[in-house]
Amino acid sequence: MPWLLMAQAATFPILAPGAEVRLVSPDLLEIHATGRVEDGLLTLVGDALPVGLELRVLVFPAGADDADRAAAAAGATAIAGRVQPDGILVAAPSGDARLLRAILAEQGIVLRLPGDPRP
Repeated sequence: MPWLLMAQAATFPILAPGAEVRLVSPDLLEIHATGRVEDGLLTLVGDALPVGLELRVLVFPAGADDADRAAAAAGATAIAGRVQPDGILVAAPSGDARLLRAILAEQGIVLRLPGDPRP
């Protein structure tokens, strides 16, 4: 999977309350979903994500300065991913592909994707 080769060097940042996450197209021009970490929950709002969709995960840290925002928006810190039937698969720091939901769960964050049923 070539998209994983680009992402293997990526590490997923620790998301503090207030961090913003955007799921965007590989060319960074289309926003598929966006959300902010609040009270241990990241609810991404947007249209349902079709299986097979390649995307980039952009993270804007809480309290990000202009340089941080510019780097993330330019794709410097974008993490490659692909929508799977069970969630979004991204490269873990080890280079292995892992579900975004599992990575965030290790940080104590519950992920709700567009189209997920509400509790």
